[in-house]
Amino acid sequence: MSMKRRVFIIALFFLILSHNFAQTNNRARQWIDEAKQYIGTPYLYGGMSKNGIDCSGFIHITALNGIQLSLPRTTTALYDWVKIISDAQKEAGDLVFFKTVGSSISHVGLYMGNNQFIHAASSGPNTGVIVSSLSESYWAQRYAGVGRVLEENTLTQNTQTKNTTTSAPKTKSSNQNKKNETQTAKTESSFGFLYNEYIQFEAGISADWSFYNIESIFLSTRGFSAHAFLQTKKFPNNFGLGVDFNYDSFLSVFHIPIYFSLEINPNLKIYTGPVFSLGSASIDDGNNSIDVKAPIYPLFMGISFESDVYNFFGMKGYLFQKINYTYYKTVTNEALSFYNAYRSSLVFKTGLQILL
Repeated sequence: MSMKRRVFIIALFFLILSHNFAQTNNRARQWIDEAKQYIGTPYLYGGMSKNGIDCSGFIHITALNGIQLSLPRTTTALYDWVKIISDAQKEAGDLVFFKTVGSSISHVGLYMGNNQFIHAASSGPNTGVIVSSLSESYWAQRYAGVGRVLEENTLTQNTQTKNTTTSAPKTKSSNQNKKNETQTAKTESSFGFLYNEYIQFEAGISADWSFYNIESIFLSTRGFSAHAFLQTKKFPNNFGLGVDFNYDSFLSVFHIPIYFSLEINPNLKIYTGPVFSLGSASIDDGNNSIDVKAPIYPLFMGISFESDVYNFFGMKGYLFQKINYTYYKTVTNEALSFYNAYRSSLVFKTGLQILL
C-alpha cells in the first residue's frame, strides 16, 4: 500500500471518528437544552408534563422530545438499561443515579458537565426541576454511579433505528432485555400514558384519634380507616375522588365517606362529600346515650397535610395527617351541644398512602 493511500485512510478514519464524536456531543447538547425548558416545573410523582413531573418521567420525556430517543420510564429500568461506566468517564448526556431512600437506586438525573446535573427532585435542599451539583453534600452522600445512554445509539451505523427503540445495550443479558422491554411497554401503553399523564391511583390506611374521653379532653383512639383515592393531574387544582372505609369506635358505627378533593399545593388538600353509615351511632356522655345521625350534605369535610413522596417497603408513598369534621344532629334533628358536637365530629387521621 502506498504512503499516500495510508495517509488518506488514516485521515478518513479520524474524520469519521470526529464526526461521530461531534454527533454525540450535539445530541447531548440538544437533550440538555430540552431539559432546561422544564426548570421550575414542580415535582409530581408519575407526572410527565410541565404541570408536574418526576425524575424518571423527566428523563423519559426530555429524551423523547429533545433527541427522539425512547427510554425506559422508571428509574430502576433506566439503571438496568444504561451502560455503567466509571465516574472518571462521565460526560454531558450521561445519566447519574442516586440512592435517596435505602440501599436501592431511587433517583436519576441528566449530567450536564462541570459536575452539574439537571433533575426533578422530590427531596433535598430544593424540589422540582432544578440544576444541582454533585459536590453538594446531600447529593454527594447519595451518589450511586453514572450510566451511558448516547454512545450505543450514536457510534454505530444504525443510529436512526436505535434512536426510536428501547433495546438494551449488548452488554445486558437477553432476560434483562425482555424485562426492560416489558417495563417500557407497560408505561407506553394507552393505560400507562393515561396513568402517567392524567390520573394517579392511591390506597392507604390510618389510625384515627381525637382529644377527649368521657371525663375530660384527652388523647383517645377513635378507630381505623382504609382509604382509596384517585387524583387527576393536568387540571386546575388536580381535583380528586376518594372513598374511605372507617370504623368509629367512639360512635360504634361503620362509615363510608365519599368525597371530592382539591389540591391547594403538592402537600395540602381540602375535601368534602357525603357519608353513609352502617349501624346506629350514639354518644355516651357519661350519664346517658344520645342517638345521632348525619344529614346527607354537607356532612363530611376536612384538610389533609401530606409529606413528600418516599419509598416504603419498596413502594412509593407519603405520610398524611388529616383533620376531619362530620356534621351530626340528634335523630330528632336537634343540634348537639358544643361539647358533644366536638366529641363526635372532630377526628384526626394519621396514616400512610401508597401510590399504585
